[in-house]
Amino acid sequence: MSSDLMELLAVIAQLPPGSSVTKPALVKESVFVTIVWAGTAISFLFVSGRIIVRLRTSGRLWFDDLFVVIGWLLILGSSIVWRYAERAMYLSIEVAAGQLSPLEYTTYIPDTEHYMKSTVAIIILFYSSLAAIKISFLLFFRRLLSGVHIRVLMIQWWVVFGITIVTWIACIADTQYKCLAAPYIKIVQECTKQWSVNFQRITLTANCVMDVVTDALIITIPVAILWNTRIPMKHRLALAGLFGLTIVTMTFAIVRVAVVLSATEQADVSWLYMWSAIEPPIAVIISCLISFRALFGSAAVRTRPTGSYTRTGNSSFMSNPWRRLINRTKDGSIALKDISNGDTHHSGKIRPEGYRTASSEQILDRQESQLSHVAKYHA
Repeated sequence: MSSDLMELLAVIAQLPPGSSVTKPALVKESVFVTIVWAGTAISFLFVSGRIIVRLRTSGRLWFDDLFVVIGWLLILGSSIVWRYAERAMYLSIEVAAGQLSPLEYTTYIPDTEHYMKSTVAIIILFYSSLAAIKISFLLFFRRLLSGVHIRVLMIQWWVVFGITIVTWIACIADTQYKCLAAPYIKIVQECTKQWSVNFQRITLTANCVMDVVTDALIITIPVAILWNTRIPMKHRLALAGLFGLTIVTMTFAIVRVAVVLSATEQADVSWLYMWSAIEPPIAVIISCLISFRALFGSAAVRTRPTGSYTRTGNSSFMSNPWRRLINRTKDGSIALKDISNGDTHHSGKIRPEGYRTASSEQILDRQESQLSHVAKYHA
């Protein structure tokens, strides 16, 4: 028996009853490994599909695509770390649960230290991947706002962006690293005390709240855009439902922490890390679903009159806030296909009720003259 193991056993013997004992892992090792790599593989398919669709429709990638790729690479990095740490984690759980004696597990201390230090990288990769995906959402919605002169929407976007960055830093900063990267004997001595357990629960709760709140704030941006945009009800409901998919990631964030907080003893790390491996891939998948241009196609947009703009019967070209979202694939704005709604064969004169109608070709070919005409009409 090594001197380190003897010292560890002596430290454990001095701990209060139950403070170093946990229940068997809630998640089986085979299930955990499958979930980690299945999430990585499935999210890769969605990222690949997103890139292919973007290149075929726009001929290039945008910054929101870049951040989704970064998010997926961070997920891949986390999966690779787990490849070399998951066995040690489960052996550590078995020893803590009394299923395996440390005397039978001769490399218990170094393996557990390796696993604990690996979780430092996993935690940072987890919060960074979520942040990258949130930023991708924000950059995507920022392109929806391209050319919009509604100041409150731009202020809202910058506020949400700032909060997202701050919460990402906070989630990484409040992690109890001394209970992960220190020598294992010191971890057992200090981090099994009640104050340390309470601190872990508080930070987990705080990080969960920040995660959910930032997701909710991000949802408010497309909601605000839809509020200022008149589109057919079926398209409005489709877009609202699509944006509402982010509620799924919020649910996963809450479930991830729920069982940990309900535990009366040491938290089950297999459950915590399983949901940590699920949430980022789900977020990537949802971000890809929302970004697919086809889901924004076939919508004839009519917006509420705002400022110096006027409503149009068949196009969002002169409307606010989606006035630049028609058949524009090279300037960074999101393209909305213009379809006929029965008004496209009129002469383009101003109707008595204040609507301008023209074919989609006329709108695209006479962009500047129409804007000038509308300005004179309102003058």
